[in-house]
Amino acid sequence: MKKIMLSIIVFMTLETMAQKDSLYVVEQKDEMTEKVYYYASRQLLCQNQELKSQGFSVSFFIDKTKKGIESAELKMKVIGVGSCHEKDEVIFLMEDETKVKGTMWNEFNCDGKVWCKVSDHDKEILATKKVISIRVQNGRTFESYTHNVADSDKDYFIQLFFAINNQIIKQKKKKPKKNKNQYEKIN
Repeated sequence: MKKIMLSIIVFMTLETMAQKDSLYVVEQKDEMTEKVYYYASRQLLCQNQELKSQGFSVSFFIDKTKKGIESAELKMKVIGVGSCHEKDEVIFLMEDETKVKGTMWNEFNCDGKVWCKVSDHDKEILATKKVISIRVQNGRTFESYTHNVADSDKDYFIQLFFAINNQIIKQKKKKPKKNKNQYEKIN
């Protein structure tokens, strides 16, 4: 009986956490190519409060497989931490002092695109433990920025992996187009 009650409490806690943040996976279909894309409903934004032109956004690429949607690589958009990027490193520090590290695998670029492979073991850590800070270090200039994650965002990855693992997907709805006649007279 205790096991059943504990299971119910754990499930209700996870359910409440998922509803609190309302993070979900968006499904968007490209009408021209018929290709379907999946992405998180929001990215984790990490902006330096003193130097507003420095920071990064972070989330995961999400793919659809035979099993359903799954997380793929970590994706970041880095601004103000060096001008160009090559072999950048990202480190996540969890509440229990566990660390998750990733190294940029995509080609040299000056657009701030940083993509990192994350092992299944590290994804499990991100899915179950709160992140307290994230550091990105430029692999060319060795400049770095460490962001202390706001309390409201510490469970971002827990929420994201909950949505992925439970296939919480919402289709992006097209906005209705206003059909105005371009030759209409203006009075």
